[in-house]
Amino acid sequence: MTFRFNQLKELKKNPLRICVVGHTNHGKTSTIRTLVEDASFGVVDNAPGVTRNVEETRVAISGKSLFHVLDTPGFELLDERLYELREAKNSRSKEREIDGLIKKLTGNRGENDRRLLRTLEAVKSSNLVIQVLDVREEATDPQYHDEIEFLQRCGIPLIITLNFVNHKQAKVDAWQDYFQQIGIHTYTKFDAHTRRWKDEHTLFKKMESLAAETLHQDFLSSWVDYRKDFVAEATKYSATDIASLIRDVAKHRPTAYGVDRKTRSAKRAELKEQFEIDVIEMKDECIKTILKRFHFEFNDIENDTDQVDDADTITGMSLFDSSWLKWGAAAAGAAAGLAVDMMLVGGTFGIPTLIGGVAGYCLATGYEYKSDKGSCKESINASKALLFLLAGMTISLVRALKTRGRADPHRVDVRFDKKALDPKSEFASNIVALHEGMHVDFDDLVTSVRRAIDPQQEASEN
Repeated sequence: MTFRFNQLKELKKNPLRICVVGHTNHGKTSTIRTLVEDASFGVVDNAPGVTRNVEETRVAISGKSLFHVLDTPGFELLDERLYELREAKNSRSKEREIDGLIKKLTGNRGENDRRLLRTLEAVKSSNLVIQVLDVREEATDPQYHDEIEFLQRCGIPLIITLNFVNHKQAKVDAWQDYFQQIGIHTYTKFDAHTRRWKDEHTLFKKMESLAAETLHQDFLSSWVDYRKDFVAEATKYSATDIASLIRDVAKHRPTAYGVDRKTRSAKRAELKEQFEIDVIEMKDECIKTILKRFHFEFNDIENDTDQVDDADTITGMSLFDSSWLKWGAAAAGAAAGLAVDMMLVGGTFGIPTLIGGVAGYCLATGYEYKSDKGSCKESINASKALLFLLAGMTISLVRALKTRGRADPHRVDVRFDKKALDPKSEFASNIVALHEGMHVDFDDLVTSVRRAIDPQQEASEN
């Protein structure tokens, strides 16, 4: 963030206050979770009226508040109150009409009036209002026009966000036509469940343009860059984590000594058991680290394969299952073909890669044994199929987390993408080289992982 220190001090004294309003269960709390990058905020449920009180979250850096976001109860019985406003006389401004209603509601004991009062007070104390609309609903319902009119009367800059735009029942075009009819232009698409940088950028830029104070405008401009940089940094360091995993698993070669013909079978079984335990631990540690980089925890990942259609989530799938290793073997075979092509045109791969790639790619096992009868040693190491499978799993995870909104109430159901790793990519070639014991510069390996995660972005940057 490029916000200056003296501005942080000013912002602590005068933080930006954003009020989020909308009909019950349209996604107010969910939107806030994505806005502030906090999955623990509020209560998300399908029950009506789950937000009972105005809840406030503060986003701070180095102990200094940057902005406050207020989550409000849903509007109820609004038509009656709007009628009272329309019939109000001797009011010099819309703002005074709202102030009069607040005063009237203050002494009421009804639950709906108390909820409406809390919402109005939150709106009036804010610098910006974000109204969340569920585009799965019918745009022609008059209650939504009432709500928009009501908020406009409050005199606070208003932005309308269209939530659930990626749902199969979304009626985005109908809502956009409706806004055009009533002359509303300050709206944007913002699905709280799915992170889309373009929509996120548009929302914050609209907020920046509507903010009345220069201090708040400067902050919003920096904050949107900060959020983009956060995802980029998390992706960058995740590429390092993946590169470390592949390198370490490729180098991991448990060895048994004093092996002869009689003991070889038992020793191999011991090596296999220990090897599988070690690799699974390395894989899990890598996944946990990547999750933390994106501010998720391991418990956020879906582990119950009974809850999904297939056991093809990155935690539900068995790493050493032959059905999955067949994918790794096929990918390794395609990459081995590339290695042959590179050698023929003067690439850096040598005879060991050529022989190892062609001879071993079709073996759908997670490991390979090597015997040294002269010194009575037996060792085990990762197969190319296993290395490619690990690469595909971790790339699938990073791609999923990059687009994961904070609002999704379900665990992260990361499906294994069988197209996650292009066998013609530089990363695939590096995996083959590591398997054959060749030296691969670690920085080059990390760069190849980054390109594999997001080929289009890397291409645009170059």
